Amino acid sequence: GYESYETTIIINLDSDFILTPIFVEDTKPPNNFSVDQYWGKIVDFDSEFFFAENISEFNRSGILNSNKIITDYFGNYGPTEWWITSPSTSTDDILKLREKFCQRRLERNENWTNPNANSPNYDACMSHGWFEYPDNYLANGSYVFGYNIIALGQYGDDNSYRNFDFPIQLHEYFHIVQANSILTMPNEGGMWGWDMFSFFKEGSARFYQKYVWRKLSNDVFIDLNPDYNFQDISMREEFRIIMESLKEGCSTFTDYYRIDYSDRNICDPYGLGAWGVAFLMNIKGDGDYDSYWKSFYPVLKVKMLTNGNDINLSFSQAMKEFYGLTIEEFNQEFKLFLQLPIEQQLEIIPDI
Repeated sequence: GYESYETTIIINLDSDFILTPIFVEDTKPPNNFSVDQYWGKIVDFDSEFFFAENISEFNRSGILNSNKIITDYFGNYGPTEWWITSPSTSTDDILKLREKFCQRRLERNENWTNPNANSPNYDACMSHGWFEYPDNYLANGSYVFGYNIIALGQYGDDNSYRNFDFPIQLHEYFHIVQANSILTMPNEGGMWGWDMFSFFKEGSARFYQKYVWRKLSNDVFIDLNPDYNFQDISMREEFRIIMESLKEGCSTFTDYYRIDYSDRNICDPYGLGAWGVAFLMNIKGDGDYDSYWKSFYPVLKVKMLTNGNDINLSFSQAMKEFYGLTIEEFNQEFKLFLQLPIEQQLEIIPDI
């Protein structure tokens, strides 16, 4: 009944007790694989984690446990690498992690900037400044080498709550779900990267960041600080706060789906995008809050193949087929929705 990823556990006994250790094999991806061998598929081997030296055993255990909960929910896409620092990681520790990262790229014959280039360059990789701010906070699921690489900066060094970084881990892993569900491989005409509207890309990741842990919390213990990131209130109440913070800044925009990262200080695409994704689910009306990634993304993938991987055209066509609205029609309908009273708007948000 006790699950641990730590090297040492302490159990206090107050009576006779029988211990039966059950070990689960930590499976690794194969050393050599082709870029199209696993992309977009659920795999039976674990993600690989690379920690800065200052990350405690407690935090490592929590990150691994959170990853298991998240991949059990969305599916385990791989191969996946996680590179993890924290705000207190020293410059020397960051350099050591970067050396390991760049050596790994060299050994795998991967050019860090362009996987279509022939020869990897260790010095160029080292000069990029991997894992320095903002890379150690803002990098996410990335389709660079035909598999997933995530740089995750912990928001703190909290040793009180095991799943302290669960919300941000889930957000970044959802980008892996997006990429593996949508992007085509080079042999299918795909490109090494993508450019989805950030409103929908980040909005959906933010929506599921708020939704999944609440959905799971009745059945799975997720050890989160109740005061962190609005964990202590309902999803509707959190979305009320998000909407109230956006009303003034977002009123100046006309094409909401074009709101981008550069607009974050005026109208946050993450928050408003989460509302936009909830709006689409409400239009579908089937009550399935996972249909966006389970059912809509496969339609989008087919459109990508049909349209020569034009993500914006494909997204609009997939929206029309699945939700009955093109991008432009969505924009007009969403504009009217944003004029409704907040209590009426909140009816589309899961009551959890």
